[in-house]
Amino acid sequence: FFTLFLTSVFLCANAQAAAPQITNVKFKAAGNSPKIAVFFDQSVYSNATGSPQLLVASDFVLGGASGTVATISSVEHSTTTPSQIVILNINTNVNATGGGQWTVAASSTQIFNMSGEAATTAAVDLNGKGDSVAPTVNGVFQHSANALDVMFSEEVSSGMAFTGFQTAAIGDTPGIIDAQLVPEKTFMILMTTASTTLGWGAGNGITVESFSDLVGNGTASTGNIIILPAIKISEVKAEATSANTQDEFIELYNFGDLSLTIATSTLFLHLRNGANDTAVPLNLMKSQFPDKGYFLIGNQTGYGGGVSLDAGFASSTDILIANSGIYISASSTPNQLVIDLLGMGSSAIKEVATTTALVAGKSYERKAQSASATSTMAVGGQEEFKGNSYDSNNNNSDFLLRDTPQPQNSMSPKEFPFGGPGANDTGAPQVMGSF
Repeated sequence: FFTLFLTSVFLCANAQAAAPQITNVKFKAAGNSPKIAVFFDQSVYSNATGSPQLLVASDFVLGGASGTVATISSVEHSTTTPSQIVILNINTNVNATGGGQWTVAASSTQIFNMSGEAATTAAVDLNGKGDSVAPTVNGVFQHSANALDVMFSEEVSSGMAFTGFQTAAIGDTPGIIDAQLVPEKTFMILMTTASTTLGWGAGNGITVESFSDLVGNGTASTGNIIILPAIKISEVKAEATSANTQDEFIELYNFGDLSLTIATSTLFLHLRNGANDTAVPLNLMKSQFPDKGYFLIGNQTGYGGGVSLDAGFASSTDILIANSGIYISASSTPNQLVIDLLGMGSSAIKEVATTTALVAGKSYERKAQSASATSTMAVGGQEEFKGNSYDSNNNNSDFLLRDTPQPQNSMSPKEFPFGGPGANDTGAPQVMGSF
Protein backbone atom coordinates (compact mmCIF):
# COMPACT_ATOMS: atom_id res chain seq x y z
CA PHE A 1 0.00 0.00 0.00
CA PHE A 2 2.80 2.40 0.91
CA THR A 3 4.49 1.93 -2.45
CA LEU A 4 1.21 2.35 -4.32
CA PHE A 5 0.65 5.57 -2.39
CA LEU A 6 4.06 6.91 -3.37
CA THR A 7 3.45 5.96 -7.00
CA SER A 8 0.13 7.80 -7.06
CA VAL A 9 1.40 10.99 -5.49
CA PHE A 10 4.50 11.00 -7.66
CA LEU A 11 2.40 10.84 -10.79
CA CYS A 12 -0.02 13.51 -9.64
CA ALA A 13 2.76 15.84 -8.58
CA ASN A 14 4.32 15.64 -12.05
CA ALA A 15 1.19 16.35 -14.06
CA GLN A 16 1.86 19.62 -15.92
CA ALA A 17 0.27 21.85 -18.49
CA ALA A 18 3.38 22.44 -20.66
CA ALA A 19 4.15 20.08 -23.54
CA PRO A 20 6.39 17.23 -22.31
CA GLN A 21 9.92 16.89 -23.62
CA ILE A 22 12.94 14.64 -23.28
CA THR A 23 15.28 16.40 -20.86
CA ASN A 24 18.10 13.86 -20.66
CA VAL A 25 19.37 10.60 -22.10
CA LYS A 26 22.29 8.39 -21.20
CA PHE A 27 24.06 5.19 -22.24
CA LYS A 28 26.88 3.10 -20.78
CA ALA A 29 30.11 4.88 -21.70
CA ALA A 30 31.99 1.59 -22.10
CA GLY A 31 29.88 0.91 -25.19
CA ASN A 32 29.01 -2.63 -24.14
CA SER A 33 25.36 -2.19 -23.17
CA PRO A 34 22.27 -2.12 -25.45
CA LYS A 35 20.34 0.30 -23.19
CA ILE A 36 19.39 3.96 -23.54
CA ALA A 37 17.79 5.65 -20.52
CA VAL A 38 15.32 8.40 -21.49
CA PHE A 39 14.12 11.04 -19.02
CA PHE A 40 11.04 13.21 -19.59
CA ASP A 41 10.32 16.40 -17.69
CA GLN A 42 6.94 15.00 -16.61
CA SER A 43 4.94 11.80 -16.63
CA VAL A 44 3.82 10.64 -20.08
CA TYR A 45 1.88 7.83 -21.73
CA SER A 46 1.50 6.40 -25.23
CA ASN A 47 -1.48 7.03 -27.49
CA ALA A 48 -0.33 4.73 -30.25
CA THR A 49 -3.63 2.82 -30.20
CA GLY A 50 -5.88 5.72 -29.27
CA SER A 51 -6.05 4.99 -25.54
CA PRO A 52 -3.58 5.70 -22.70
CA GLN A 53 -1.03 2.93 -22.30
CA LEU A 54 2.60 2.15 -21.62
CA LEU A 55 5.19 3.53 -24.02
CA VAL A 56 6.26 1.12 -26.77
CA ALA A 57 9.08 0.96 -29.32
CA SER A 58 7.09 2.78 -32.01
CA ASP A 59 6.77 5.80 -29.70
CA PHE A 60 10.45 6.63 -30.26
CA VAL A 61 12.64 7.40 -33.26
CA LEU A 62 16.33 6.51 -33.37
CA GLY A 63 18.53 8.67 -35.58
CA GLY A 64 22.15 9.29 -36.46
CA ALA A 65 24.60 7.24 -38.50
CA SER A 66 24.46 4.29 -36.07
CA GLY A 67 20.98 4.83 -34.66
CA THR A 68 19.10 4.70 -37.96
CA VAL A 69 20.24 1.12 -38.63
CA ALA A 70 19.35 -0.03 -35.10
CA THR A 71 15.95 -1.00 -33.74
CA ILE A 72 14.24 -0.78 -30.35
CA SER A 73 13.38 -4.29 -29.18
CA SER A 74 11.46 -3.32 -26.02
CA VAL A 75 10.75 -0.50 -23.56
CA GLU A 76 11.09 -0.74 -19.76
CA HIS A 77 9.17 1.61 -17.47
CA SER A 78 9.80 3.20 -14.08
CA THR A 79 6.20 2.51 -13.07
CA THR A 80 2.83 1.73 -14.58
CA THR A 81 1.45 4.28 -17.02
CA PRO A 82 2.15 7.16 -17.09
CA SER A 83 5.96 7.07 -16.78
CA GLN A 84 8.67 9.71 -16.49
CA ILE A 85 11.68 7.44 -16.99
CA VAL A 86 11.92 4.72 -19.63
CA ILE A 87 14.72 2.44 -20.79
CA LEU A 88 15.01 1.57 -24.47
CA ASN A 89 16.48 -1.87 -25.15
CA ILE A 90 18.29 -1.74 -28.50
CA ASN A 91 19.22 -4.68 -30.73
CA THR A 92 22.90 -3.70 -30.53
CA ASN A 93 25.26 -2.09 -28.05
CA VAL A 94 25.12 1.70 -27.92
CA ASN A 95 28.31 3.75 -28.16
CA ALA A 96 28.14 7.42 -29.16
CA THR A 97 31.72 8.65 -29.42
CA GLY A 98 30.90 11.70 -31.52
CA GLY A 99 28.06 13.95 -32.58
CA GLY A 100 25.46 12.64 -35.01
CA GLN A 101 26.06 8.94 -34.35
CA TRP A 102 23.07 8.27 -32.09
CA THR A 103 19.99 10.39 -31.44
CA VAL A 104 16.61 9.66 -29.90
CA ALA A 105 13.33 11.54 -30.23
CA ALA A 106 9.68 11.13 -29.37
CA SER A 107 7.47 10.04 -32.28
CA SER A 108 5.05 12.64 -33.57
CA THR A 109 1.67 12.79 -31.76
CA GLN A 110 2.09 9.53 -29.89
CA ILE A 111 3.45 10.55 -26.47
CA PHE A 112 1.26 12.76 -24.27
CA ASN A 113 1.21 14.20 -20.77
CA MET A 114 -1.71 14.01 -18.34
CA SER A 115 -3.20 17.16 -19.88
CA GLY A 116 -3.29 15.58 -23.34
CA GLU A 117 -0.46 17.64 -24.83
CA ALA A 118 1.84 15.91 -27.29
CA ALA A 119 5.55 15.65 -26.54
CA THR A 120 8.00 17.73 -28.52
CA THR A 121 9.83 15.76 -31.20
CA ALA A 122 13.26 17.39 -31.08
CA ALA A 123 16.02 14.78 -31.34
CA VAL A 124 18.49 14.52 -28.45
CA ASP A 125 22.07 13.56 -29.33
CA LEU A 126 23.70 10.89 -27.18
CA ASN A 127 27.16 12.36 -27.72
CA GLY A 128 28.57 13.32 -24.30
CA LYS A 129 25.84 11.39 -22.50
CA GLY A 130 27.92 8.32 -21.70
CA ASP A 131 27.78 7.22 -18.05
CA SER A 132 30.75 5.32 -16.62
CA VAL A 133 30.04 5.75 -12.91
CA ALA A 134 28.62 2.86 -10.91
CA PRO A 135 25.86 3.73 -8.43
CA THR A 136 26.44 3.86 -4.68
CA VAL A 137 24.17 3.77 -1.65
CA ASN A 138 23.97 7.17 0.04
CA GLY A 139 22.40 5.70 3.16
CA VAL A 140 19.85 3.36 4.70
CA PHE A 141 17.30 5.06 6.95
CA GLN A 142 14.61 3.80 9.29
CA HIS A 143 11.41 5.17 7.78
CA SER A 144 8.92 3.61 10.19
CA ALA A 145 8.53 0.78 12.67
CA ASN A 146 8.52 -1.73 9.80
CA ALA A 147 10.15 0.00 6.81
CA LEU A 148 13.59 1.11 5.64
CA ASP A 149 14.54 3.62 2.93
CA VAL A 150 17.58 2.78 0.81
CA MET A 151 18.87 5.94 -0.90
CA PHE A 152 20.97 5.62 -4.06
CA SER A 153 23.34 8.09 -5.73
CA GLU A 154 21.46 7.84 -9.03
CA GLU A 155 18.57 6.00 -10.69
CA VAL A 156 18.98 2.23 -10.40
CA SER A 157 17.39 -0.92 -11.75
CA SER A 158 15.55 -3.39 -9.55
CA GLY A 159 16.74 -6.94 -8.91
CA MET A 160 19.34 -6.28 -6.21
CA ALA A 161 19.82 -8.48 -3.16
CA PHE A 162 20.00 -7.66 0.55
CA THR A 163 22.16 -9.64 2.95
CA GLY A 164 23.57 -9.35 6.47
CA PHE A 165 20.40 -7.75 7.86
CA GLN A 166 20.82 -7.32 11.61
CA THR A 167 19.31 -5.34 14.44
CA ALA A 168 20.55 -4.56 17.93
CA ALA A 169 17.48 -6.10 19.58
CA ILE A 170 18.36 -9.18 21.63
CA GLY A 171 16.88 -12.36 20.17
CA ASP A 172 15.61 -10.55 17.06
CA THR A 173 15.19 -12.47 13.80
CA PRO A 174 15.05 -9.71 11.18
CA GLY A 175 13.73 -10.29 7.69
CA ILE A 176 12.46 -8.49 4.58
CA ILE A 177 9.08 -9.35 3.05
CA ASP A 178 8.99 -6.81 0.21
CA ALA A 179 11.36 -4.50 -1.66
CA GLN A 180 9.91 -1.88 -3.99
CA LEU A 181 11.79 0.66 -6.10
CA VAL A 182 9.79 3.89 -6.25
CA PRO A 183 9.07 5.62 -9.61
CA GLU A 184 11.97 8.08 -9.29
CA LYS A 185 14.23 4.98 -9.07
CA THR A 186 16.61 6.72 -6.66
CA PHE A 187 15.36 5.00 -3.51
CA MET A 188 13.84 1.72 -2.48
CA ILE A 189 11.42 0.87 0.31
CA LEU A 190 12.07 -2.32 2.26
CA MET A 191 9.15 -3.71 4.28
CA THR A 192 10.30 -5.87 7.20
CA THR A 193 8.76 -8.93 8.82
CA ALA A 194 6.71 -8.87 12.00
CA SER A 195 9.63 -10.54 13.79
CA THR A 196 11.92 -7.58 13.05
CA THR A 197 12.58 -4.97 15.74
CA LEU A 198 13.96 -2.08 13.72
CA GLY A 199 16.41 0.35 15.24
CA TRP A 200 19.20 2.67 14.15
CA GLY A 201 22.81 3.19 15.08
CA ALA A 202 25.49 0.64 16.00
CA GLY A 203 24.30 -2.96 15.77
CA ASN A 204 21.69 -2.22 13.10
CA GLY A 205 22.86 -2.79 9.55
CA ILE A 206 22.32 -4.29 6.11
CA THR A 207 24.33 -4.99 2.94
CA VAL A 208 23.15 -4.21 -0.61
CA GLU A 209 24.42 -6.66 -3.23
CA SER A 210 24.59 -6.69 -7.03
CA PHE A 211 22.89 -3.49 -8.14
CA SER A 212 23.31 -1.38 -11.27
CA ASP A 213 22.20 1.90 -12.79
CA LEU A 214 19.76 2.11 -15.70
CA VAL A 215 22.38 1.49 -18.39
CA GLY A 216 24.33 -1.34 -16.74
CA ASN A 217 27.12 0.17 -14.62
CA GLY A 218 27.19 -2.16 -11.62
CA THR A 219 28.28 -2.38 -7.99
CA ALA A 220 29.01 -5.79 -6.48
CA SER A 221 28.48 -5.00 -2.80
CA THR A 222 28.30 -2.07 -0.41
CA GLY A 223 29.53 -3.94 2.64
CA ASN A 224 27.65 -3.45 5.88
CA ILE A 225 25.76 -0.13 6.06
CA ILE A 226 24.64 1.12 9.46
CA ILE A 227 20.95 2.01 9.56
CA LEU A 228 20.44 5.66 10.53
CA PRO A 229 17.41 7.81 11.46
CA ALA A 230 15.44 9.57 8.70
CA ILE A 231 16.78 13.08 9.41
CA LYS A 232 17.95 15.84 7.08
CA ILE A 233 19.54 19.20 7.81
CA SER A 234 16.71 21.41 6.54
CA GLU A 235 17.81 25.02 7.19
CA VAL A 236 20.91 26.76 8.55
CA LYS A 237 21.27 30.43 9.51
CA ALA A 238 24.58 32.06 10.34
CA GLU A 239 25.21 35.15 12.44
CA ALA A 240 22.84 38.08 12.11
CA THR A 241 23.82 41.34 10.49
CA SER A 242 23.08 43.17 13.73
CA ALA A 243 25.35 43.37 16.74
CA ASN A 244 23.95 40.02 17.91
CA THR A 245 26.27 37.71 16.00
CA GLN A 246 25.07 34.72 18.03
CA ASP A 247 21.64 34.74 16.36
CA GLU A 248 22.09 31.45 14.49
CA PHE A 249 20.32 28.10 14.17
CA ILE A 250 20.38 24.64 12.63
CA GLU A 251 16.97 23.19 11.74
CA LEU A 252 16.43 19.44 11.22
CA TYR A 253 13.59 17.67 9.35
CA ASN A 254 12.33 14.15 10.10
CA PHE A 255 11.24 12.80 6.71
CA GLY A 256 10.23 9.44 8.17
CA ASP A 257 6.96 8.14 9.56
CA LEU A 258 8.43 7.46 13.00
CA SER A 259 8.65 9.92 15.87
CA LEU A 260 12.17 9.96 17.33
CA THR A 261 13.31 10.32 20.91
CA ILE A 262 16.40 12.53 20.95
CA ALA A 263 19.14 12.06 23.53
CA THR A 264 22.57 13.65 23.80
CA SER A 265 24.04 10.14 23.74
CA THR A 266 22.51 9.22 20.38
CA LEU A 267 22.42 12.40 18.26
CA PHE A 268 25.44 14.66 17.83
CA LEU A 269 26.02 18.00 16.10
CA HIS A 270 29.49 18.41 14.60
CA LEU A 271 31.01 21.71 13.51
CA ARG A 272 33.90 21.93 11.07
CA ASN A 273 35.57 25.33 10.87
CA GLY A 274 38.89 24.96 9.10
CA ALA A 275 40.69 21.80 10.19
CA ASN A 276 38.92 21.52 13.55
CA ASP A 277 36.06 19.05 13.96
CA THR A 278 34.11 19.76 17.14
CA ALA A 279 31.22 17.80 18.61
CA VAL A 280 29.08 20.65 19.93
CA PRO A 281 27.51 19.81 23.34
CA LEU A 282 23.73 20.18 23.23
CA ASN A 283 21.31 21.10 25.99
CA LEU A 284 17.92 19.54 25.26
CA MET A 285 14.75 21.49 25.97
CA LYS A 286 12.66 18.88 24.10
CA SER A 287 13.36 15.23 23.41
CA GLN A 288 10.60 14.32 20.95
CA PHE A 289 11.25 14.81 17.25
CA PRO A 290 7.90 14.26 15.46
CA ASP A 291 7.58 12.33 12.23
CA LYS A 292 7.37 14.69 9.22
CA GLY A 293 8.26 17.43 11.72
CA TYR A 294 11.14 19.64 12.75
CA PHE A 295 13.72 19.99 15.51
CA LEU A 296 15.42 23.35 16.08
CA ILE A 297 18.95 23.78 17.46
CA GLY A 298 20.48 27.18 18.15
CA ASN A 299 22.65 29.39 20.31
CA GLN A 300 20.82 29.35 23.64
CA THR A 301 21.86 32.89 24.53
CA GLY A 302 21.90 34.70 21.19
CA TYR A 303 19.15 33.04 19.15
CA GLY A 304 16.42 35.56 18.37
CA GLY A 305 13.96 33.71 16.13
CA GLY A 306 10.21 33.75 16.51
CA VAL A 307 9.90 30.08 17.53
CA SER A 308 11.57 28.51 20.55
CA LEU A 309 14.57 26.18 20.42
CA ASP A 310 14.29 22.43 20.99
CA ALA A 311 17.99 22.21 21.85
CA GLY A 312 20.66 24.79 22.50
CA PHE A 313 24.42 25.09 22.56
CA ALA A 314 26.36 27.42 24.80
CA SER A 315 28.78 29.80 23.12
CA SER A 316 29.90 33.35 23.82
CA THR A 317 30.59 33.83 20.09
CA ASP A 318 29.01 32.73 16.86
CA ILE A 319 30.04 29.21 15.83
CA LEU A 320 28.52 29.26 12.34
CA ILE A 321 30.52 31.30 9.85
CA ALA A 322 30.38 31.82 6.09
CA ASN A 323 32.59 28.79 5.37
CA SER A 324 31.39 26.39 8.04
CA GLY A 325 30.77 22.71 7.53
CA ILE A 326 28.23 21.05 9.82
CA TYR A 327 26.93 17.51 10.13
CA ILE A 328 24.74 15.43 12.38
CA SER A 329 25.71 11.93 13.34
CA ALA A 330 24.98 9.06 15.68
CA SER A 331 28.52 9.24 17.11
CA SER A 332 30.67 11.77 18.94
CA THR A 333 33.68 10.51 16.96
CA PRO A 334 34.44 12.66 13.91
CA ASN A 335 33.20 11.30 10.56
CA GLN A 336 31.49 8.27 12.09
CA LEU A 337 27.83 7.33 11.48
CA VAL A 338 27.19 10.58 9.62
CA ILE A 339 23.45 11.12 9.04
CA ASP A 340 23.56 14.32 6.99
CA LEU A 341 26.10 17.00 6.10
CA LEU A 342 26.21 20.56 4.75
CA GLY A 343 29.34 22.33 3.56
CA MET A 344 29.34 26.05 2.73
CA GLY A 345 31.86 28.25 0.96
CA SER A 346 35.39 26.86 1.30
CA SER A 347 34.41 24.22 3.85
CA ALA A 348 36.69 21.18 3.83
CA ILE A 349 33.66 18.87 4.17
CA LYS A 350 30.79 18.69 1.69
CA GLU A 351 28.53 16.42 -0.29
CA VAL A 352 30.12 16.61 -3.77
CA ALA A 353 30.09 20.45 -3.90
CA THR A 354 29.57 23.16 -1.29
CA THR A 355 27.02 25.94 -1.45
CA THR A 356 28.42 29.43 -1.81
CA ALA A 357 29.58 31.09 1.42
CA LEU A 358 26.67 31.88 3.72
CA VAL A 359 25.86 35.57 4.00
CA ALA A 360 25.27 36.91 7.51
CA GLY A 361 21.58 37.14 8.38
CA LYS A 362 20.50 34.81 5.56
CA SER A 363 19.96 31.06 5.54
CA TYR A 364 20.29 27.99 3.36
CA GLU A 365 17.18 25.82 3.12
CA ARG A 366 16.98 22.29 1.71
CA LYS A 367 14.69 21.85 -1.27
CA ALA A 368 11.42 19.95 -1.15
CA GLN A 369 11.90 18.60 -4.69
CA SER A 370 14.56 18.83 -7.39
CA ALA A 371 12.84 21.72 -9.17
CA SER A 372 12.17 23.74 -5.98
CA ALA A 373 12.99 27.45 -6.11
CA THR A 374 13.34 30.12 -3.44
CA SER A 375 9.96 31.53 -4.47
CA THR A 376 8.16 28.18 -4.21
CA MET A 377 9.68 27.41 -0.80
CA ALA A 378 8.98 30.85 0.68
CA VAL A 379 5.93 31.84 2.71
CA GLY A 380 2.92 31.57 0.41
CA GLY A 381 4.84 29.49 -2.15
CA GLN A 382 3.37 26.28 -3.52
CA GLU A 383 6.02 24.18 -1.72
CA GLU A 384 5.97 26.02 1.60
CA PHE A 385 4.47 22.98 3.33
CA LYS A 386 6.14 20.16 1.38
CA GLY A 387 8.98 19.51 3.80
CA ASN A 388 12.70 19.47 3.11
CA SER A 389 13.64 15.96 2.07
CA TYR A 390 15.21 16.38 -1.39
CA ASP A 391 18.76 15.01 -1.38
CA SER A 392 20.87 14.37 -4.50
CA ASN A 393 24.00 14.14 -2.34
CA ASN A 394 25.19 17.50 -3.68
CA ASN A 395 24.99 20.45 -1.26
CA ASN A 396 25.15 23.02 -4.05
CA SER A 397 22.15 21.45 -5.79
CA ASP A 398 20.12 20.60 -2.70
CA PHE A 399 20.00 23.95 -0.87
CA LEU A 400 18.53 27.37 -1.71
CA LEU A 401 19.58 30.75 -0.30
CA ARG A 402 16.82 32.53 1.62
CA ASP A 403 16.90 36.24 2.38
CA THR A 404 14.37 35.75 5.17
CA PRO A 405 15.09 32.70 7.35
CA GLN A 406 12.08 30.74 8.61
CA PRO A 407 12.99 28.51 11.58
CA GLN A 408 10.61 25.69 12.57
CA ASN A 409 10.62 23.57 15.72
CA SER A 410 9.03 20.41 17.08
CA MET A 411 5.77 22.26 17.70
CA SER A 412 5.51 23.54 14.11
CA PRO A 413 2.97 21.86 11.80
CA LYS A 414 4.08 18.65 10.13
CA GLU A 415 4.94 18.82 6.44
CA PHE A 416 4.46 16.08 3.89
CA PRO A 417 6.81 15.82 0.87
CA PHE A 418 4.09 14.48 -1.43
CA GLY A 419 1.25 16.79 -0.43
CA GLY A 420 -0.55 18.98 -2.91
CA PRO A 421 0.59 22.57 -3.57
CA GLY A 422 0.45 24.53 -0.36
CA ALA A 423 -1.19 21.64 1.47
CA ASN A 424 -0.57 21.17 5.17
CA ASP A 425 -3.10 18.44 5.99
CA THR A 426 -2.20 16.61 9.21
CA GLY A 427 -5.68 15.34 10.08
CA ALA A 428 -6.72 11.72 9.66
CA PRO A 429 -9.90 11.03 7.66
CA GLN A 430 -13.09 10.44 9.62
CA VAL A 431 -16.35 8.60 8.91
CA MET A 432 -19.04 11.28 9.02
CA GLY A 433 -21.97 8.87 8.89
CA SER A 434 -23.60 5.95 7.10
CA PHE A 435 -26.82 6.12 5.10
